[in-house]
Amino acid sequence: MTASTAPSKTTSAQTRRLAIGAGAGTSLEFFDFSIYTVASALVFPKVFFSGDTDPWFASFMSLTTYTIGYVVAPLGAIVMGWVGDRYGRRRAMLITFYLMGAATVLMGLLPGYATLGVAAPLLLVLLRLVHGFSRGGELGGASVLAVEHAPPSRRAAFGAFVALGSPLGALLANLAFVVIFYLPQGVITSWGWRIPFIAGAVVLAIGVWARRALEESPVFHELAASKLDKKIVKLPIWNVIRDNCGKLLLAAGANTGLNGVMFVLAGFMLSYAAGPAPKGLGLDIQDVLWCTLPGLALHAVTVVIGARLSDKLGRKPVMLASAVAVLAYMFLCSPSRGSARWPPGRWPSPSVSPSPGSCSAR
Repeated sequence: MTASTAPSKTTSAQTRRLAIGAGAGTSLEFFDFSIYTVASALVFPKVFFSGDTDPWFASFMSLTTYTIGYVVAPLGAIVMGWVGDRYGRRRAMLITFYLMGAATVLMGLLPGYATLGVAAPLLLVLLRLVHGFSRGGELGGASVLAVEHAPPSRRAAFGAFVALGSPLGALLANLAFVVIFYLPQGVITSWGWRIPFIAGAVVLAIGVWARRALEESPVFHELAASKLDKKIVKLPIWNVIRDNCGKLLLAAGANTGLNGVMFVLAGFMLSYAAGPAPKGLGLDIQDVLWCTLPGLALHAVTVVIGARLSDKLGRKPVMLASAVAVLAYMFLCSPSRGSARWPPGRWPSPSVSPSPGSCSAR
């Protein structure tokens, strides 16, 4: 659904509210999503997939649940996109925020394999599905809301409010687990890992507060005023696929490679870098997490720079340059293999230092 007119000029006060509501709210929601990324790589293999399985297979199963969140994300985008078109972008964003927050808190309260047996990982997968559904709905809804508020010459700059949510949320999540891993090993596996998840209740409250004054987009107000809702088809996704299949595949394909690389680095590389040699690098978990923080901060900076350049030079040159840079990174910056080992079933020794290639974990 589109509107023919451009949005009216956005005041500085409206821009601040949009930055807080869409930008900060998305960052907080990505914090909830990202703590699962860290936990699935470093903690969940011991908590939910221990049993009698091989440690490598436990890590594989844990990272599989991490992947499930991305598989179900398109469904969330479709369903919450429909809600946003019918009932408003703001309402759709609040629904996804409540779902994400509730799933995160329940993960923090979920007993492990030692208590529930096979039911524990099954319930974890169910909650992860809610995570993925919420993320898909949040990302699309927040992006549409931000861009629909933007004047034509600043669409990328306004969209950057939402794009910043990914690196900033991941940075907060990794920083939280840096602190957690200062706790003793037994404390981490018993209840320490739960702290960031249960803190999701506080994150939920802050996010709702941040979005309380968020206004609906001018485009949605125009559609509601003109009563175009009477012309909305029952299955709009079918119309999108039928009339814009080529554009849909092009947009998805243009982002697949860039996002795929980022998610591999965010999840798999943490497990690989901190995993015992020879299957992993055998690096200290805290050192690995510390190394990710500058990369995430730089990620946030490049989001802002890329948005500014995109508004001035166009979307295509910026995306092509980014794709070439990522391709070069994959060829030139592979992690080095470490030889450090530690006794099976224990966390890495704090005496192990990261090798020069270990900071490529992010």
